Amino acid sequence: MIIVRTRFSHAGELKPHLVHVWDVFCQYSQTQWEEVESEPHITIGFGADCEVHFSNTFKNQMEQATFEADKWFGDELMLKMEDGSNDYLGTAFYLVNCLQEYGETELDHKQRFRFDRSVQHAFGVTQQNVVAHLFNRLIDENDSVAKLFKKPKRISKIIITHDIDKLYLSFLHDGFWALKKGRIDIILKLIFNEVVGKQEWKNIDRIMRMEDEYDVKAVFFWLANQGKVNAIESNADYAMESEVVQGYLKLGAELGHESGLHKSISMDSFQTEFQKLGFIPVANRYHHLKFAMPTDFPKIDTSGLKADLSLGFAEEHGFRNSYGLPLKMFDPVAKKPYAFVQIPLSMMDNTFRFYNGKNPEETWKEMYGFMEANKSNCVLSVLWHNPFFTPYKFGGYLKCFKNLLGYMKEEQIGYTTIAEILDEYG
Repeated sequence: MIIVRTRFSHAGELKPHLVHVWDVFCQYSQTQWEEVESEPHITIGFGADCEVHFSNTFKNQMEQATFEADKWFGDELMLKMEDGSNDYLGTAFYLVNCLQEYGETELDHKQRFRFDRSVQHAFGVTQQNVVAHLFNRLIDENDSVAKLFKKPKRISKIIITHDIDKLYLSFLHDGFWALKKGRIDIILKLIFNEVVGKQEWKNIDRIMRMEDEYDVKAVFFWLANQGKVNAIESNADYAMESEVVQGYLKLGAELGHESGLHKSISMDSFQTEFQKLGFIPVANRYHHLKFAMPTDFPKIDTSGLKADLSLGFAEEHGFRNSYGLPLKMFDPVAKKPYAFVQIPLSMMDNTFRFYNGKNPEETWKEMYGFMEANKSNCVLSVLWHNPFFTPYKFGGYLKCFKNLLGYMKEEQIGYTTIAEILDEYG
């Protein structure tokens, strides 16, 4: 296999940025490359001698650290060269690194970046692997690139994840649901389960064994802190040191599942939460997907974590950074790539049920359509909380999950793990 000898021309202080997006492109196209000063196969940058050019808009906005989307794009989600042609790599850099989230001040009620403020929402492309399309067009339309690169045809994979927020609230939530339905029989059953310690949401062992039957491994994210945070937010209702949780961790390890940190809503550092967790995790996902990229990603970067799986919109399934594969994102403030691998979140149960008001049948239809549209060149991350495996308040969503596992088997779409992803992208 050829190693593409690449020279960067007139890149100046933006050379790290160009190196980053070129590396992402080469990783996407499954091609190795190396930097050279002479006898290159291809030259990229801002010079007249370049086969792959970046636009002045990209150069000017990056040099001025201007990240607002309306300063980058007009009526089309594409940066333009001075001659009107397309700047595919500059556009890809902006999208894949979520530059729109740097400097954003209009946050939602949980202090998160708002989906309705995103370019994905504005251009209606949330479910599209836009960056992959940009890379494919670069290969199709640039003769110099086409001689060296081929469009990849890898089959997508799915990584299954579970955030463990609550274990003991079934009686409250399912009980209220049963009361509204007039189901006294269910209320009596919930009371009995509460008395004997077999709460419906205390089901992690059943989830693990079900996935084992399908020969699928998953990632379970655990909260290190407990209790109410404010009127709308709370952390775990369980203790990591409890016999129940320790039993789940042991079973998960025996069955080959992975465990990670579900960074709680607290002022605790990652190191403090590692201590409370009782093990050193490789990966994190923020509780409630509550993070601000400019302040929280640098904390992950210095924590020793190897991966994060938080990058998804709570309100909509799809691609928050318009890209379907894991990568090391670029920090535009520090002007260097982060050390950890980002594995973006693609689909979450609460997105469909709570934010979009979809019933189980509508949820599966949305999931199926999204997966059919992204059957190649993606690692799709699915989040299914443990209450969504239960039959009362969340009845019907277990069938969606089983449909997912059946779809994977029928379409020969394999599952992947954090360990495998780090081997390829770490």
